[in-house]
Amino acid sequence: MTSAPVPTVEAPDRTRFQQAPGAASGVSSRWASPLLPALLAIVAVLTLSGLLGAALTGSPTRRWGVYLLGAAVGLGAPWCIPREPVLGRLLVGFSVVTLLLRGLDLTRASVPAPLGLRVVHAVSVVDSNQLVRGVPFLHGHALLRLLAFLALAAPTGYGTRALGQVPGWGPWALRQLLGTAFLYALVEVLLGTILLGYGLAGLRAPVLHRDPVLSRTLREFWGERWNRSIHESLWRHGFSPLARRGYGRAGIAVAFLASALLHVYLAAFAVDLRASLGVGLFFLAQGALVLVERRLGVPRWPSWAQRAWTVAALAGTVPLFLQGVLGALGW
Repeated sequence: MTSAPVPTVEAPDRTRFQQAPGAASGVSSRWASPLLPALLAIVAVLTLSGLLGAALTGSPTRRWGVYLLGAAVGLGAPWCIPREPVLGRLLVGFSVVTLLLRGLDLTRASVPAPLGLRVVHAVSVVDSNQLVRGVPFLHGHALLRLLAFLALAAPTGYGTRALGQVPGWGPWALRQLLGTAFLYALVEVLLGTILLGYGLAGLRAPVLHRDPVLSRTLREFWGERWNRSIHESLWRHGFSPLARRGYGRAGIAVAFLASALLHVYLAAFAVDLRASLGVGLFFLAQGALVLVERRLGVPRWPSWAQRAWTVAALAGTVPLFLQGVLGALGW
């Protein structure tokens, strides 16, 4: 009697169930590396900022010499740490930008402030002259906005990343729209986190973002609503000195040129030269459009026409900026 054949069970191909590195989290490996070198570099830059603040006293000539030396040392800090993760270099870059702007405040001051105030100012993201000291508190409004924009950033970020490999003009346009919403939410989250941090330290900071989406003109968008901390530094050191001499248009050009250079500096840590230059070109284009807006008399247009102009001016150039941001994210 012959026995019935014994069915064989094929061993599962285990390789099919192995996830690629970083697949579980959906995050590029460039963000997963340890951030310890970057954190140490940030501490070093903040220390340099404090020392710079302490040294910025005496004659204007001496202050300029000290500032330029400190700025030269600080600018090289991001290149002293590993390229990956990109987030590390970006965080160090942001701390260097703070050093440059706050150091410039102290260098151009008519009269040097006392030592303690100079050091505090040099390490503060927000102009310390606008901070009000009190008891530590939870900034409820900032927290609610932060949570709301986190909720917006999650789906828009996911959609932007998912559309990265989909061909066609339609997916490309949708990716730009979602990417713009993601970027807007990301900036709100960042600035909200800064406000929360100052509040917990017992310092009340001014409003840093005034609902830029409500802007009717480019001048209102950049001059009154978007990232007030950076705007005030560029206004103080770029626009105002020239405007007081009757060169308002030159002041606008210098302010946007400075903004372009700062953003190219930051983008250079994360993306290639072409993408980083695109980021700079975005700000140069915005400066030119602000000047065109003045020439056209846009503020005298009907409200709907003003908004249409502003949306078109931003939407037509924002892909230059998004290329750098999404490239930094590995998307």
